[in-house]
Order: sequence, then structure tokens, then C-alpha cells
Amino acid sequence: MKKLKFLLIGAISLLATSCLVDDEDSTNAQGLYSSPNIVNFTENNINLILTPSSSDEEFSTRVNYITDLPISAIDASFRYEVNAAETTISSTDYEIFTSPDHVFEIGAGEEVANGYFDYKIIPDNISIGEVNYFVVDLIKITGDGNTVGGKLVIKIEKCDPPLMGTYTIANFVDADDASYTVNGDQVTLTATGCNTYRMNVLPPVAAPFWVDLSHDEATDVITITDWQLQGDYPLTGTVTNNAGVISFSGMALEGIAWYNNISWDLMPN
Repeated sequence: MKKLKFLLIGAISLLATSCLVDDEDSTNAQGLYSSPNIVNFTENNINLILTPSSSDEEFSTRVNYITDLPISAIDASFRYEVNAAETTISSTDYEIFTSPDHVFEIGAGEEVANGYFDYKIIPDNISIGEVNYFVVDLIKITGDGNTVGGKLVIKIEKCDPPLMGTYTIANFVDADDASYTVNGDQVTLTATGCNTYRMNVLPPVAAPFWVDLSHDEATDVITITDWQLQGDYPLTGTVTNNAGVISFSGMALEGIAWYNNISWDLMPN
């Protein structure tokens, strides 16, 4: 019966995931729906978290119209240019693979330009504890008078999140089913910010459901801020950090009767 309940939640999660993808696409264009025809990088606003172990990160994005207006009936073309006034990282901290003289051309009535904008961020010499930016503008060469170019903005934070890493589940207790355990399973905490993390699974659920956590380093308080189905089944419980061992206790899902008073420890690998 419990496995069936897990599968049921898994089916709901697939629906939630598809909705999240749609929301992400519309959010990406938020603020760009106005009177001009906006031509922009498809992925144009990125928050990049770097750590001391980060390696070079490569990106590739298209250039296309991002607008709710009819696509222009006139050809448009754009070139790219690093915004020197807004870019705060050194020229040695990034590399652009797209030719400097490449022209992004969009034919009349078309939506997507030719080619990709390819680049990478090189983290080695970016300072820890600072917020930096890499900004690239699209400069119009030809096109309708209402057509304007947008910009790529990468916000770069380099820090050393102390809870990031891979853990092993231990001391798992399910108040409803003492025979059920996930001890020995692996859990990963990935940094989503300098003090925020995403846990890749909600024990003991078989499918990978993410859980978001925030960590106040000054007080060592860890707080659950979200999980994949928080809107439907709010997750509650207490999370503590005990010398690197992260303990979850009294975990419960509102509306899921069997998921109640569950606890486990995450042991650092």
C-alpha cells in the first residue's frame, strides 16, 4: 500500500514538473512584454553560484524574439557586445566562442536567429565573497524601428557553502512502519546560493523530490523553505546541524496521513 502511495505522489510530481517548466519559460520573458519587439538571448538572466571547487562552466543560448506581439515583417540583425560598464569580472574570467563578427540574423516573419551565442565562465580567479556580473548586449544593426535588443546578465556569486556535499542516510525512523528503512542511501545537497541548498530527495520517497533549505551560518539554524509539492502537501519538521551531521526530525506532509513523525540523519561522506 505504501508503495502505491509513493507512485501516486510520483504521478502528481510529473504534472507539477511540467507546470514548472512552463512557468520558467514565461518568467524568463517577464518584463519584456511591452510595445517594442524584443530580441534577446533565450537564457538571458542567470544566477551562477561558484565554489572553490568549481570548474569552467560552458553555456550556449539562442537569440530570438521574446514578445507577445506579431513577429516583425522586416528582417532584423544584431551583433553582440560585452557591456564594459556593467561587467565586473576580468576579461580572463570568461571566454566567448562565438566569432566577434557574427551577425544574428532573423528573417522577416521568423522568430529565431541563426547560430548560437557560446561562452564560458572561468572561476579560478574570481574572488570568494563578492558578487560580480558578466553582461552582454545585443546591438541592432538592421530591423524595424520598434525592434530593440536585450541583454544577457549573469550574476556571479562565489562562496564556500559549508553544507554542500554528499551524505549517507542513517538512523531512519518511520513511526508507521518500523521495518521500512532507507539507511545507507545517498543524498546530495547542492548549493543554490551562498546560504541556500537543494536536497535531491525527500526520504523515504522512492522518486527524487527536491527539498530547499536555508542555512544561517551565524546561528547554525537550518530552515525548510520549499519542496517540490509544497503547494499541495506542505512539509514540516525540524532540521538541525550537529557538527556536520544534519538531523531531520518530526517530518510530516500535510494531507498525507502515513508521512508523519519521520526522522533521519544525514552523515557527511
